[in-house]
Amino acid sequence: MITYFFTGADSYLAAQPDKDKSLGGFVSSSPVPNDIIGALFTDVSFYTVTNNLRETKAIVIKNETGSLVTALTTWFENMAVSPFVELEIAAVALTEDTTCTPSTFSMEKISNVRGTPINATFYKPDTLLGAVNLGNIANTEMLGLWLRMTLKDDIQDTYYSCDALNTSPLTETQDKVVWHFDWT
Repeated sequence: MITYFFTGADSYLAAQPDKDKSLGGFVSSSPVPNDIIGALFTDVSFYTVTNNLRETKAIVIKNETGSLVTALTTWFENMAVSPFVELEIAAVALTEDTTCTPSTFSMEKISNVRGTPINATFYKPDTLLGAVNLGNIANTEMLGLWLRMTLKDDIQDTYYSCDALNTSPLTETQDKVVWHFDWT
């Protein structure tokens, strides 16, 4: 099984279950709940739309399958029909600190959800054909993943063109994005 963990812990493998603090840094011992995308990002609000804000979060995946995972790929399903957001992903190797016993692992840290990591290249794997190849992950190894949610270009015109108090399209609709991982 591939396990997902929040980042942003005060020390390596310390508990850190707050999605809003999952901004890189140390790997936490707190698993991301099953509804991964919904567990990471906040709701799209009127303020978010009118200011065209984006969010960036960091998690770590760990190979706990008991064997080498080869040709690991990932993509998002239902992005083409999503009326509100686009999702991007960037994979980064964790930095190992061997001066600690045992070694600790961390990744770049951003100061807030509006930040962008310097050492990451983002991709939009919005279909199986556009899946991102994450490579191989040995048993018990980890990989850092940055996830970035941006609003679609026409969201402000589509949902807030005439009436600033018209929030019903965003409050009554919820995107159902599915995040896939596949490997051999």
